[in-house]
Amino acid sequence: MRVPSIATVAAITLLSACDAVTAPGLLAAAALDPLETPPQQLALAVSLPESVRLRDGDAILHLSYSDGTDPMVSETVPLTITPITGLELASGDHAYRAALVADDARRFAAAQRAIKELRSDGVEGTGSFGLSVVGGCTTAPLPDALPVATWLQPGPEAAFVPLTRRANAYDGLGPDEAATLRAAIGPCP
Repeated sequence: MRVPSIATVAAITLLSACDAVTAPGLLAAAALDPLETPPQQLALAVSLPESVRLRDGDAILHLSYSDGTDPMVSETVPLTITPITGLELASGDHAYRAALVADDARRFAAAQRAIKELRSDGVEGTGSFGLSVVGGCTTAPLPDALPVATWLQPGPEAAFVPLTRRANAYDGLGPDEAATLRAAIGPCP
């Protein structure tokens, strides 16, 4: 598995506009090795409009290794979501930290080990690593644009590094994907 490319960074953050990726964020993402980084050290922050809320499981982390036909290893784990402060946000935004809980970190680590074993046995394939938001809720009608910015925490004691500038998440999705995300963000209870 190679170091994430700009396209992978964009997939991680739900933004496809490569010009949204910051230089410090690109450097932090390039240093991230999806197979060697302990899962409990993987953390991302995302800012959203104040009316949009994320809950545990509304974001997922996926790691896979495929020979081109079927995945030989595929693991998807939900992320725990916690509100955070201390980030520079646009007016009217709030931020969440997305990370793995212990049980899911163990499952993710098992997938990392399985891929490393396949590679050490000479099994060639292509790896995939990404984070997706798959749900949420809103306290007001869902806006036509969904401005988000992201940060990467490169280590447990490190400060969050700006990964992407604030941009409309729908712009990076095809019409069907954008419709699916809109449908997954319903009214908050």
